[in-house]
Amino acid sequence: MINYIILLPPSENKTDGGNNEYISIKDYNSNNSLNKKREYLYTSLLSYINNASIDGLKDFFGITKDNLALQAKELLQNHNKEKTLTAIERYTGVMFKYLDYHSLNQQSKQNAEDSILLIDGLFGLLTITDLIPNYKLPIGSKFKTSNQIFNMAKYWKDNLKNPLKETLSNKIVLDILPQSHREVVDNEIIQSHNNYYKINFYEIKNNTPKNSGHISKQLKGEFIRYILSFNEIDLKIIQSFQHSQGYKYSEEISNGNDLVFLGLVL
Repeated sequence: MINYIILLPPSENKTDGGNNEYISIKDYNSNNSLNKKREYLYTSLLSYINNASIDGLKDFFGITKDNLALQAKELLQNHNKEKTLTAIERYTGVMFKYLDYHSLNQQSKQNAEDSILLIDGLFGLLTITDLIPNYKLPIGSKFKTSNQIFNMAKYWKDNLKNPLKETLSNKIVLDILPQSHREVVDNEIIQSHNNYYKINFYEIKNNTPKNSGHISKQLKGEFIRYILSFNEIDLKIIQSFQHSQGYKYSEEISNGNDLVFLGLVL
């Protein structure tokens, strides 16, 4: 049994279509204890998007073009009619491209299935083998219904606290989340966990450490691939990751459980 959990965001880019019929928001997915929370959120989402203006939809989905906002609305409205794929087949973003799950050996694939936990706006928690439709739902979105104001990140922070605490217990946790998704993980979980590590990729720009930007998605994918080659890991293995473009662990910039892999000095 592996001794670690990898926390990831879902991919913003997703492939269309699917192989399996979709029946309801709760079918085919793990973490069934979240079903009532998923269904309540989805019902509230429908109430909002069915009455929102086009500008409201663009703001909610983080989209600038009318047609794309309407397309995102339609995907959510027709959620229970969409074909499904496993999450790892659905996601086509840069991080998942460089993880390149399908080229992993069988043991690494099994490690991925056992260790990767996705923090998702619609489902709360997903594994890579969960069946999902195509949809767009930023976890940082906020919306208002007739009787409630929804802050998506806070909604899932409140409802994932206990499931995450239970799942992460006695595991080394590698948090490879962007800040918007890190807000969902309650600070109490992080502070009470001795082996919770936030993984960051930085460059020095104008003498200041800064996030590596778009290339960090590639680096994250390759870092995950490296970790999945181990059944068990420790801090030394984590810190030993090096990338061909020069990124390696920086003891100087890292701070406690915030681990920084530093790239070229620009």
